[in-house]
Amino acid sequence: MLHIREEVRQKYPTTTFGTMIMKGVTQKDPTPDFIRVKLELETAIRQRFSGMDRKAMRALFPFMQYHEYYKKFKKTYHVLHQCESIATGSRTLPAGAPLVQAMFMAEIKNQLLTAGYDCKNLQGPFQVGLADGVSNFVGMGKKECRPPEGDILFSSEHTLLGSIICGPDHDHRLQATTTDVLFAVYGVPGITAERIERHFEDITNLVRLIDPRAEVDGLSVV
Repeated sequence: MLHIREEVRQKYPTTTFGTMIMKGVTQKDPTPDFIRVKLELETAIRQRFSGMDRKAMRALFPFMQYHEYYKKFKKTYHVLHQCESIATGSRTLPAGAPLVQAMFMAEIKNQLLTAGYDCKNLQGPFQVGLADGVSNFVGMGKKECRPPEGDILFSSEHTLLGSIICGPDHDHRLQATTTDVLFAVYGVPGITAERIERHFEDITNLVRLIDPRAEVDGLSVV
């Protein structure tokens, strides 16, 4: 289901990557339990990072691991900025399609870079490779994206689905009508398989607050 190319192993020996497919999700208005968990997460984030500035937060795991990766490409880790905004009370967890909310909640809780893809018209097998600095794809908002050379890519057999620096593609984005979803965790050196697996457990629990009948139909961490 998921394969990491040897070029990635050589350049980033301790990198991990994970995918999980969930099927049969009916997206409805958030349940009281979902809303409660969302509010509890906001409170937990504010308590956890109370009194910390961005530099102090950046020194924590896994922010530091992602910071070191993004720094190679002269970029900053946006999940750190989002957590900081929630911690200071300048923003709350956003509304939107329930599946997107669930994914973002887990991402904020665990600080692991996560993308969601509508499985419609998505064909495996999937692989993790490296950008050549030339290939491009249509990113979110229909913007042309060209991942920098050496960036970690996620793709299906024929389609580039995203990269760490550029984010996911536009065509397979999650929508309110999505019923089958593939979640991808873009790991960087230092992120363990166990941490990704726990992250997937959190996503599963959140999705089942949306629809208890949702089923995991495949999970792979490499």
